[in-house]
Amino acid sequence: MLTYAAVLVSCLVLLAVAPLGSVRQRRLIVLLCVLALTVFAALRGYVGTDTYAYHSMFADYSGEPVGDVLVVVEPIFALLMKAVGLFSEDAFAFVISIAIVQGLLLARLATTSKRPLEFLAIYVTVFYLNFHFNILRAGTAMLLLILAMRVPKENEHQLKFYGYGIAAVLTHYSTLIGFLPLIVLRQRAATARPLAIGLLASVVGFLAYLATAPESWVARYAAYADILTPDVSNAVSLSFVLAIPLYLLLYVSVVDERNWIRFTLLFSIWFLARWLTSIFTLFGRIEIIINALLLFSIIELPVIGWRQSARRIALIGVTVMWLFGSLLGLYEEDAILAGMGVSEGLYAMSPFIPYKFLWDDR
Repeated sequence: MLTYAAVLVSCLVLLAVAPLGSVRQRRLIVLLCVLALTVFAALRGYVGTDTYAYHSMFADYSGEPVGDVLVVVEPIFALLMKAVGLFSEDAFAFVISIAIVQGLLLARLATTSKRPLEFLAIYVTVFYLNFHFNILRAGTAMLLLILAMRVPKENEHQLKFYGYGIAAVLTHYSTLIGFLPLIVLRQRAATARPLAIGLLASVVGFLAYLATAPESWVARYAAYADILTPDVSNAVSLSFVLAIPLYLLLYVSVVDERNWIRFTLLFSIWFLARWLTSIFTLFGRIEIIINALLLFSIIELPVIGWRQSARRIALIGVTVMWLFGSLLGLYEEDAILAGMGVSEGLYAMSPFIPYKFLWDDR
């Protein structure tokens, strides 16, 4: 756990002192943090819940026809797997390639953000360990979806928006839940009705996908839905309760007469997803999508006066809470995995603790 704490806290310290430097120095610090996070993820051994599973996937399918690989993973990852397989038979090379792709996307997001220091601080504490060590495909897809959300709404930027959004969906199908509402909100006024239409379209699209997907995909999602987490739910519910005042503070810092319907609906959906995640693991993916889009859109909004102070306090609180929660989760990893029913099999082959470099597991 100390290795993770050293990397994450070091990045946060650098981001905290960055405002003391020039614009150029702040940019260099942001890029240095992104580089450190990328290298840390790329050079890991059997570390992270999904790492060993991705090694097994590469070993089993990198030499197979693309059509067979598409049954296992989404198109972009299937192509990445095949591309890496042309040059190397080492599964570590596949995981390194994923880390590099994620690092490039993160660098793009951080350097184009209106508030790169706040963006990266939230990313480091709330999303990094999950995106880069756990849900690798979904994490990569979410980075693409955030890029799509950032594209200006003018007509000349439409192609870029759809390019990022479609790439996100082809990287992990779950991001369709976030992409469809973005399409609806982009085309019409930001009111509750178009957002509700987008969310409904997302649900219908996901159900249509399940109806036509291969049996192996349906079985996997069904397995997720069956996983109850009674032993973990108390801890998750406690984090939910602790998060409520922070997210309400975020809400009041950005809501006004122009956007109150949209943000009220979004926060209501977020609270519902947060609560459902404490009962059904499956809803965690939906919560992650809502969480990322909500947090990173709020960071980019221009606010002044007391709203700016409220947002800063809320973001500091979110950062501290999630950092503590992440490190506590690493410390209690065995109990959490046991409660989720994945203490055996592929997920148990690459625990987070202790951190190991790839040469330790060769």
